[in-house]
Amino acid sequence: MVSSLKLDRGQIRLKITYGSDTRKINSIRGRWPGSGQSSRYDLSVGTLEMSSSKEIFSGFFQSSEELYLRTIEMRIFAGSQSLENLQINGAFPGSPGVSLSNGSSVIKLKRNKKIKQYIQFIKKGKSVIIRWEFNCFLPEAESISLDPIKIYPAAAGLQPGPRKSDITTPGNPETLWITPSEASRGIRVKDLEDNLSWMELERIFFSIIRLERIHIKAGDWDTLHTDYRGKIGFINRRIEHNGMIPALSFEPFYAEINSDLVRLHPEWLVRDFKEGPLTVTLSRQRKVHILDFTQEPVRNFIEQTFNLFTKQWGFRGFHLLGMKELLLPGYRSDNRTEGGAVFFQALKFIRSLVGQNCFLSAEGIPLLTEDKLLNMVAPPPDESKKKSGKEMAKRMFRLLETRSLTNYPWIMDTGCYPLLSDPKFKCPQAEESLRQMILLSGGILSLNQSFTSISEEQKEELKQLISSYKKFSQGNLQQRSCPVSKEPLVLFNSRGYLGAFNLQGRKQKLNLNMESVKIEFYNRGGDSSIQEGRTGMKTGELELILPALGSRIFKF
Repeated sequence: MVSSLKLDRGQIRLKITYGSDTRKINSIRGRWPGSGQSSRYDLSVGTLEMSSSKEIFSGFFQSSEELYLRTIEMRIFAGSQSLENLQINGAFPGSPGVSLSNGSSVIKLKRNKKIKQYIQFIKKGKSVIIRWEFNCFLPEAESISLDPIKIYPAAAGLQPGPRKSDITTPGNPETLWITPSEASRGIRVKDLEDNLSWMELERIFFSIIRLERIHIKAGDWDTLHTDYRGKIGFINRRIEHNGMIPALSFEPFYAEINSDLVRLHPEWLVRDFKEGPLTVTLSRQRKVHILDFTQEPVRNFIEQTFNLFTKQWGFRGFHLLGMKELLLPGYRSDNRTEGGAVFFQALKFIRSLVGQNCFLSAEGIPLLTEDKLLNMVAPPPDESKKKSGKEMAKRMFRLLETRSLTNYPWIMDTGCYPLLSDPKFKCPQAEESLRQMILLSGGILSLNQSFTSISEEQKEELKQLISSYKKFSQGNLQQRSCPVSKEPLVLFNSRGYLGAFNLQGRKQKLNLNMESVKIEFYNRGGDSSIQEGRTGMKTGELELILPALGSRIFKF
């Protein structure tokens, strides 16, 4: 059957942005390069040449003058007999690619190798913009290659990538407790010890316990809040004694503007184009500068910091924050290395410091699908205070869209699993669907509430949840197609569970052809087989009526 979804190869739109002190733009239109042939585009500051060979799209840019190259964009259009049904998934920061679907056909565009540039995929109406971010100086007459893009048709939502079984860590982490924080600091030592005593009494343990915000200022990593001083080593030994991994969340390349680090070493900072230190505003009370990773003294400082955390304080895992700020434009010691390459080298450097047996995760970064530098990735936390059915439906779709583009092991949105009777959640139907989707998705489960005050009902649920999640986390998620927010979604966990989800505020009908499901899921790597009668149904057509924001789960 010929696909009705195609990319319009008649034309593309190109845009280059450059300049350090001021941002300049040069745009041009052209034709898609033919197979095995390159297309040349003459711009005011250089020449862009692009080529298309089989599934790989690549190119290079040669400057006609010295310039600070910021970005190169290519806009491509979709052509379909049913454009009104076109869905573009994956257009979010950090995505490794996008999927275009019209309900019957799927085309994927994805980054094809280790990053030198940070690549963003942006939805623009019925078109996709691929943006290569360089943020580096380019001498006159010098060329720079664009990281290649793979463009290919596909039958299902998930792309190949590392799975949990490919990455080994001590304790085989499946569950994570993130210590709750106060307004200006992390959990106090007394409250932490009370929670550890509760775990020991109830015999409820997690794979990892992650401490957050235990430092007074970013950059001054040897200075802890008063109640942690002299105690951090004992706390971590207690966590390890109970079979859990003590982990720390921190920002290795941040330095708060009033820190001792900034006062003593202002030359270590990335500078903006006005020659002052580059400043990032995180909140009204918190502003930080960025350390220049390309400087050897900065790398030595990072090495000393990790030695302090691991060898003296006993941390065995780390959650890295603020890594994406390494991609910001600015003056560095090495201004000829692309921002993506600096980011990638920083990750490799940190992994070399902590070793392969250390649990390493990061948040808000490009979803790396090629390399085993990280054990887990995490989406940025959901800052919304609303827990209505509509907000939870958006959260579920975001969860699915992230998973539809990579099999890389990942951490659930911080504390998003709603324990029973949680007053923050107002929609029981959506609450239950969110629980089921989190279980089926099989990432590492995270909770962040204090357990000393939970109800007996929640405690019993927590015991069952941890044992259930260990089973689901060993499976791999498969989707029937790219997620579409207006249609029911079908997920399958290779442990033998299939779920149907309705993310709309009205009931919807879903027809499942069980023979088709058998072919799509079980014949593509599932570890069990459909047996007629196991689900209480025949292998023919199954018609489901899903209530608003509701779900149905089947075990095969």
